[in-house]
Amino acid sequence: MPYYLHVLLDALRIVVCFVVIFAWLGPKFLPHARKQHGIDRLIYSCLGLGGLIIVATFILTMLNIYDFISLFTCLIILPFLIQLYHEYRSGTPFLQVFKAVENRVVASAIKAIEKSKELTLASLKKKYLKKPGFLFKKSNYLLTAIIIGACAGIVRIIPAIQSSAPSSRNWYFELEAVKNLRLQHYFGDIPMPRGMHSIVQLFSTLTQVTPEMILNILGGLVSFFLAILIYWIIRELTKGKRKMSALFGMSIYAFLPTLLLPISLDIESESNILKLALCFALPTAFVFLRNIRMKEKAPWFYVSIGVIATGLINIFVLIFILLPFLLFGLFTIPRKFFLKNFLKLFTYILSLYVLTLAPYFAYLFYKGVDITSFFELQFYNTLVFSYFPNLITDLDMLSLIYLGIGLFVLLGFLINHFVQKNRYLGDIAIFLIMFCCVSFLYTPYFNISFLLIDPDQLNSFYSVMIPVVFGLVFYFFFAFLEDVLKLKESLSLYIQPFIMVILIAGSLIGTGGIKMTDELPQTLPNGFFNAYYNIVNERLPYSYSTVGPEIDRTLAMNRHYFMNYEFFLQNYGAIDSLYQQYLTVPVEQRESEEIPPASIFLFVEKPPYNSIQQGILYESSTVMKDIEQWIATFRELENRTIEVYYESEDAIVYEIINRADESNINKVLLNMYPKEDGRASSLFK
Repeated sequence: MPYYLHVLLDALRIVVCFVVIFAWLGPKFLPHARKQHGIDRLIYSCLGLGGLIIVATFILTMLNIYDFISLFTCLIILPFLIQLYHEYRSGTPFLQVFKAVENRVVASAIKAIEKSKELTLASLKKKYLKKPGFLFKKSNYLLTAIIIGACAGIVRIIPAIQSSAPSSRNWYFELEAVKNLRLQHYFGDIPMPRGMHSIVQLFSTLTQVTPEMILNILGGLVSFFLAILIYWIIRELTKGKRKMSALFGMSIYAFLPTLLLPISLDIESESNILKLALCFALPTAFVFLRNIRMKEKAPWFYVSIGVIATGLINIFVLIFILLPFLLFGLFTIPRKFFLKNFLKLFTYILSLYVLTLAPYFAYLFYKGVDITSFFELQFYNTLVFSYFPNLITDLDMLSLIYLGIGLFVLLGFLINHFVQKNRYLGDIAIFLIMFCCVSFLYTPYFNISFLLIDPDQLNSFYSVMIPVVFGLVFYFFFAFLEDVLKLKESLSLYIQPFIMVILIAGSLIGTGGIKMTDELPQTLPNGFFNAYYNIVNERLPYSYSTVGPEIDRTLAMNRHYFMNYEFFLQNYGAIDSLYQQYLTVPVEQRESEEIPPASIFLFVEKPPYNSIQQGILYESSTVMKDIEQWIATFRELENRTIEVYYESEDAIVYEIINRADESNINKVLLNMYPKEDGRASSLFK
């Protein structure tokens, strides 16, 4: 199967699984999410159920009882335990709690049976086909937002389609972390956060998409959710007014990322821990702001699970992004509740952070690791770097412009705030203050060495804030036209989409469209991974071995055998010689089972040998020539079979076939055996 088809089909399977888990199954677990509609329903479900999955995986892995069945059982039992707790808190005697819960379950089952009897074709038509025009009018903004979000994801998957090889060695470290979860090994020598890897492991198990592929396209999939999140944030800040401003903001993120945002699509396409952490941190911050206003209050469970999940994904986001939001939010408490609630909420936040960081401190103490070294790794990640050559101007100058825009909009908002004598500072002011602070960090006037902040790790957060500010500018511009210049609201509704399309389309046409870059060095030739994805999909586990650079040992973990180039060149000749002697022994006399795998795949780069990144394989040209010479010698030997399995412009993959019918899944399923065995050649004979 072509690689691009692998990507598209695997991405589709993951999206379908995401919808089933978070749009359908999640609300059934979470009562508050079930009461929401549209994007709010999805946001609360992802925050609640996603956080539970991350926390449950952490606990089960640390207890060495983690597998998919254990995780599923834990999630199924949790609502039942919560119901027991609520019954007990309501005053029900302990011995009668189980009886009360049993009565509720029986009542729910009877209710479900009664509803099922009412499911007729006429009732379904009446429920879902009434007033189709009104339903479309009500959901057209949501539908448009989903389409734009899908475009944001597709744009970021394109680099993964163009290049199957990862763009950095960090990809291998993340892959190893995912595979270690299957071995019930959560922490290593230093307790690095593994929340993202829990999500990848779960979706890999459910969809049977390899973790390698998920990590390769995860950036695009997360970008879809971030685009939806940008729409939701702008809608929250503007109280649902002028939803076109929310669409405009997410369009900036979707269609103009390389021009206006500190983003490189080459890096964005792959897994990005910071982006996934933002998917939990930002909803948590806004749910917290909702709750302290005492309006449309959500259960504090969502704030708690959001903080903990963020901490299990990325500590930098937990401390330098989420914490300032929460602390700023404390100053928006209504005045009459301020003294009463400030200390209470501050203690709540402090307790959450202590609880979230406690496992790391405990493990550091247990291992005897220096705490300072641990946090330095979190705050300054050398594997995260800035690379965005297609910005319309240098980032420091662009940040000055953004800082000016942010201050101007903030000033206008504050003037309006004091003129209208509002009771508390609005969410827009909190967001704009945060935006101005972050923008200032990127300007040439700030010396970053004064603070423990890594600007490279702020790039993802800054890239989300900028589209939100664009949406707010769009919002205030039309608010000015309507409130000051008395533009009719009906006319404004027609002008807004026209202006939005002109601005986005004009920017794309004027700058030559969305620009991809091919300047990042490859880790390995694309042909290696194009072939590898075919191999793992059509071969039985542990029926074959691969031969490649040492870093590829991570690929082999939990899946197949592996030999690096050095070991293969030095030892496989002797192994093959012993195996040929073994084959001369009659079958009934063979005792040893330590024989080579049925197939061995040799990954060889073609000249001019410049696709393997320096450091992954030193003197790659010499190694490749040695492999080619070994293959030429091997072909001259009797009773050896070596074929070209895959060939592209940059790589060639050879297959040494020791036993022809023991590796390929299709042949094994069809019971294909050598004729001399005397067995049927097919199950259908």
